[in-house]
Amino acid sequence: MIRSPGVPHHPMRHELARRGTQAMREERGITLMIALFVMIIVMGFGLAAVGQAISANGVARRDTSSKTALQAADAGMQVALFRLNSLAQYLANPADTALYPCVNAQLQAGQVASLTVSVAVTGVAPNQWCVPGPWEPMGNGESYQIQMTPAINLYNTGVNLDRRIIVTGRVITPDARTVYRRIEQTVSSTTGSGGLFAVAGVVSDQDLNISGSVVVGSPALHDNVLSNQNVTISGAPSVCGNITYGPTATESGRSSCAGTTVTQETRLATLPTVSPPSNPQNSLICPGGCPQGVSYDATARVLSVGANSSLTLTPGNYIFCQVNLSGGGSLVISAVPATPTVIYIDTPSNCGGSSGISVLGHASIVTPPGLTDGGQVQIQAAGTSTIDIGGTALVATLSIVAPSSSVTVHGNVQLTGAILGRTVTLSGNPTIMPAAKLTGVGGGGASALFTRKAFGECPAGAGSPNPDSGC
Repeated sequence: MIRSPGVPHHPMRHELARRGTQAMREERGITLMIALFVMIIVMGFGLAAVGQAISANGVARRDTSSKTALQAADAGMQVALFRLNSLAQYLANPADTALYPCVNAQLQAGQVASLTVSVAVTGVAPNQWCVPGPWEPMGNGESYQIQMTPAINLYNTGVNLDRRIIVTGRVITPDARTVYRRIEQTVSSTTGSGGLFAVAGVVSDQDLNISGSVVVGSPALHDNVLSNQNVTISGAPSVCGNITYGPTATESGRSSCAGTTVTQETRLATLPTVSPPSNPQNSLICPGGCPQGVSYDATARVLSVGANSSLTLTPGNYIFCQVNLSGGGSLVISAVPATPTVIYIDTPSNCGGSSGISVLGHASIVTPPGLTDGGQVQIQAAGTSTIDIGGTALVATLSIVAPSSSVTVHGNVQLTGAILGRTVTLSGNPTIMPAAKLTGVGGGGASALFTRKAFGECPAGAGSPNPDSGC
């Protein structure tokens, strides 16, 4: 080995340098491994984040597609309702279910759709369905399909027409997935002479209670009673006619009458609505001052007749907040009306919180002798008014139409006509007989237009074998 002159030789120093170089080479290998490991971890987090983003995007797309399918179904429901209410040949014959059993795209094109099962002569069962219409496109991969029942004749009378409609919305996504949503709607229409009173003369939306010695109808002239909810009969009343109830019927006493049936009905009757009559004649009440025993507050619209006094009303329409007849007082309709005379009880909210009509003691409402049309004189009530008709002297031909009010008839009342209320209570000794005719009562002659009554969503899958399965 050659050494530079003057440079001392240090063997140990060279050895240390050699070892240091070798150690640095080993550390560089470890650093590379650590760097690779860190890169793998970072890449894993990145891939997880990308996967999460892709998954969230997929969920968002599915949610959007599901909502779009629901919107398509709702659009189809609107179309179905429009077709029901605008097809001229159907509206001209609303009760002719044999000729026009279904209104869908096929019928709109001039073809009468056939039923999936045969129609019984007595009416159409709720589980019978028209053939489904075709899938009707809306663009952007959206479409809907309509299927409905024929018009269901309420209680097989042809009076109320209900339809159940199932609409399926469908969306075909860009990646060829298919998303469905299904909705169900019940629509109702009231038509026919006498409206709901062609079915029954005593009708309640909630509970119907009959007790004491009440008489409804006679063996020769039946008068049906109907409740959407419960019917309770106690004491010894006589009901000659069909008794139709909703969830339950409870009887602890009833006089027998040939031909009377007690039947449960799961389809709800659609009660008519009432609205203020036109051209009220309240200004004709006591124009020159009321006689003794009669008072009328024109501002509060409160009429009271008592002390064996009477007040005569000319035929026409009257709007009150409160009518109180007592102490032998009487309200007299002077002549047979050419059109229905309506005594209208306004809503409690328009009357300072309460409204109603009460006939108590020996008071009465006097209708013209020989009147046979129970719709020519009507007591109508809006909102949750109180209708309390009692006393010992009331013998009248009239009808009570109070779909949101409680109606009580008691005492010795003799009424020829019809009664409809949210709840109806008959007690004591009243006699309720059907009138020969009911003009303009309970929706008679009403338009056959369908309105929404019930709505719900069904599972998204197909409804086979029944379109409404799972609804």
